[in-house]
This record gives sequence, structure tokens and C-alpha cells, in this order.
Amino acid sequence: MQDARERDDPANARLGAAPDPALVLTSPLLDVTPFADRIAALSRRTGLDLSTTVFALRALPLGADRTRHANLRRTMAAALAPRLPLLRDRLPGIVAARLAPLGRPGRIDMMAGVITPCVGDVLTILSGVEVDAEACALVSRIFSEVLGPSRRLRLEAELRDLRHAIETAFPEASAPENGMRLAMVILGRDALIGTMACSLHEVIQAASGRPFTAMSISDFPPRTGVPYIDRVATAEGDVGGQQVMPGMRMRAHLNRYEDGGRAAALGFFGAGAHLCLGRTPALDLWRVVARELGTLSGTPRLVAFALRKDDVFAYPDRFIVEVS
Repeated sequence: MQDARERDDPANARLGAAPDPALVLTSPLLDVTPFADRIAALSRRTGLDLSTTVFALRALPLGADRTRHANLRRTMAAALAPRLPLLRDRLPGIVAARLAPLGRPGRIDMMAGVITPCVGDVLTILSGVEVDAEACALVSRIFSEVLGPSRRLRLEAELRDLRHAIETAFPEASAPENGMRLAMVILGRDALIGTMACSLHEVIQAASGRPFTAMSISDFPPRTGVPYIDRVATAEGDVGGQQVMPGMRMRAHLNRYEDGGRAAALGFFGAGAHLCLGRTPALDLWRVVARELGTLSGTPRLVAFALRKDDVFAYPDRFIVEVS
């Protein structure tokens, strides 16, 4: 069943009912959206200096064509591998500290007081450089197609500051290596914040006034912060029963997996060669969060929840909880 975002999407209007997301993500007829080329063209048209944005996009496996994608994935996977044991070791302390406000009576801004700083701690460990998730508020909007010039320039400034911090922390590293660290932060911030926030909202809303200790919390996040991934057709053919032509966009709606249980929800992280490299740390984080919530004796009540207007991520800009 399609949600409102799927029904209103122009890609669906052209193509009819969207096929299984896995078919979209693995079809040899479809390739990634050329984000870097689009921003480079925008920079030339407008005269805006978006050079750091282009540098960052070229470092992202998500936007790399097949000839570059495998190499970028190998580089990022090799960089992540030694950081994962460190993250697992530190996660219990990070989560206990960041979820501590939920163990006391009072009203909590879940985004500013719990989720965003927690994700910042995780990204700091994974990237090896201090990440203030609040100061990087726009970096993940790098994929947006609706940012105006002023916000594009603010995004460019955030990326420039973050790149400088990474290059200062790793002065001997090559540009591609530091580009990979920049890519980790970009890919991780809003996707992980959105997944954590929407999943915690689901858990608290479903609890219906029960205390944390009485909740049944899955070790798999029930919601995703990445509702869809776009692909572009490179040849004419059939994808899941839909005819595509070169240049046509097709959308893999990952939020279709949200109500299918744990096995289906593995689809949150993509499929095939583009399987998300952040799946392991994201699932490690959620498991620790679920376990920690079960130790809290308070009873949460949802006060307010609203998603920001975002053409890429499911990301709350308001999430208030009261604990008694």
C-alpha cells in the first residue's frame, strides 16, 4: 500500500505503481542519481562556489557510478572496520548518558536533548574526528533538490568547516581518504537521527502510557529515516513490470518495509551492491538503546511530534516527550 508521499511522487505518476524496492536497487537498467554532476552544473550556471559540496558528493559511494562505486565502498569499509569494535565498546556508556533524561520526571526535547547528541557521539567514533551534530545541521541536505541559493551557501560553509576539521585531524591522509571521512558524516547524520527518532516515536506511541520497563521493544528499529532512494534509467527495458526509458527516474520506497516485521525491515538498508555500509553500526546502536530503555522506570507520554519538510529524509523537527 502506498503512503501519501508515494502517491504524490511525480516518478510514480510516470511509471505507475512502484515495484519492489529491491528490484529497483538491483536492476542493471538503473544507476545512481548523478548528484555531483548536478551540483557542478548548478555552480557553473549560478556562479556560486559549491566546490566543497562537489568534492563531498564525489566521495560518496551513494552517488558513484558503477565504475567508481566498488572502489569507494572498499575504501569506506576498510576505514570503518577498525572503528566498529571501538564503537561497540563505548556504546553502552554513550547510550546510558544520552538517555539519562528519560530516567527522570520532566519534559524532554528528544531531538536536542537525546537523539542528536547521541548520533554525534557515534559519528565522532566512526569518523575519528569530533562531530557536533547540531553544527552539521545542513550537511545531509546535500542530496536535496529544493534548497535555495542561500541555504546552498550555508551548506557549503558547513561542509567546508567539517572538511577543514577532518584535514586538521588527519594531516597525513590523502584527499580521497579524508573525503571518505567526510562522506561518513554526511551519510550518517540525518539517516541515523531520522531512524532513531522515528523508531523511538513509534515505540513510545505504541506503549499507550505503559512504563519503559513494561514495553516490548524489538532489537530492530521499526521505522527508517530514509524513506526512499532514487535511481535513473540508463537503458530501455522492464523493471518489476514497469517500462523505463533512459533518463527516467525510478524510486525505491524503503518505507514499504516498515510494517513487515524484522525480516522485511532489513530492506531499510538497501540491497545488492548498494547495501548500506552503516547497517552494522545503526543496528548496534538501536540494540543498545532498546536494552537501555528497558531499564528505565519512568512512564513516557508523547507531547508533540512533527516531521520537517524534507525531500530526502524522514526527520523530525519536533519531538517532545514527558516522563512521569
